[in-house]
Amino acid sequence: MDAELGSLYEKIYKEALYLTHGHKDLARDLTQDAFLCFYSIINRGGVVKYPLAYLRKAVRNLLINKYDRDHRRIEDPVDYQALEHRNHCDILLDTYLAPESILCRNEIEELRAALLGESLS
Repeated sequence: MDAELGSLYEKIYKEALYLTHGHKDLARDLTQDAFLCFYSIINRGGVVKYPLAYLRKAVRNLLINKYDRDHRRIEDPVDYQALEHRNHCDILLDTYLAPESILCRNEIEELRAALLGESLS
């Protein structure tokens, strides 16, 4: 059993090494995480019919998740002078909401004025 697991670990590590273009530390981390998922299923009484296929898929998914996490948001350089003249709410809208959920500036100003009981004239 230990020899089989050792062989399986080597196969998965080589696959991870290939997928990470030779980044040994990342390949090792992905392999270990995949095996942790594998052992977690087994410890809960689950059955993995095709361990090699499961672990390969787990390594790929873990790598995709890592890539998504690392590249989810690319920060633009901050122009602090321009930020001084903007309203805090506008900055939050620009930064955190998807483009389709951002109200146009006129609608925001109209809503703000209505809430404060001001006139936009």
